[in-house]
Amino acid sequence: MDMKKYLLLLFAVMAVTIGSAAAQQKHKVVEAKKFERKTTGKSVQLIDVRTAAEYETEHIPNALNADVLQDDFAVKVSALNKAKPVYIYCKSGKRSSHAATILKDLGFKKVIELQGGITAWMALHPQQ
Repeated sequence: MDMKKYLLLLFAVMAVTIGSAAAQQKHKVVEAKKFERKTTGKSVQLIDVRTAAEYETEHIPNALNADVLQDDFAVKVSALNKAKPVYIYCKSGKRSSHAATILKDLGFKKVIELQGGITAWMALHPQQ
């Protein structure tokens, strides 16, 4: 095989490998109405990744509080089923995106993040 064909083949293999790794790391981000349809009234794994104080102020019913910025985050989520979808949210989206990366690294297969966080949820539910 000449050098040009070898380099082309090597590049193709690298592109497929990088693409596969990137696809495995992605998580889904959904808007509040869809998040609500998927989580309300169902037995789901729902995690509020904000601080305990934020959680006490307001949270989605039945959400587990596991602060992504604390050292015990991985321990708190370890009891969850990695094969089942896990739904996560924070205040506006930054911390939940970080949490999604951690959860994927821990082996969770399907991670769904609430776009806009609890802020978007509360816009749907101003009475809560």
